[in-house]
Amino acid sequence: MGGAWNNFFKKIVHAFVEAVIFDIDPRHEKQMVDGAARFISSVHASMQPFYRFGLVALAAVFSFYAVIRSGRRFSGLSSERRLQLMQEWLKSPVGIMRDFIRFFLNLTLFFYYDSADTLRLLGVDTKSYRKIQCFYAGN
Repeated sequence: MGGAWNNFFKKIVHAFVEAVIFDIDPRHEKQMVDGAARFISSVHASMQPFYRFGLVALAAVFSFYAVIRSGRRFSGLSSERRLQLMQEWLKSPVGIMRDFIRFFLNLTLFFYYDSADTLRLLGVDTKSYRKIQCFYAGN
């Protein structure tokens, strides 16, 4: 895939992540959003080419849907409006639309709740948490 498509996809990813994290914590830090967007982009980059292309194609359809429904590109909408559009696709009878949103939602939530800052806010001892992760990763 060309650079233009990668840039388009990264903008969509960033908009998704920002909306989800804003919904969890309206006082979110930019580093959290940027880190989650990089994480999802790295997951996307590690996929087989067919799947990467599929996600970019669905992102283009979703972006077009946002323009039709809101008159603006997805990345240009408020976080609240982005979440509304994501909810519409989550409630869709078409499974691929629901799965597309769940892909971003699940990876964003995974990144957010696995970060050291969030664990610290939740009162979790990060050193012990990392030891437990290493123990289960080795088995």
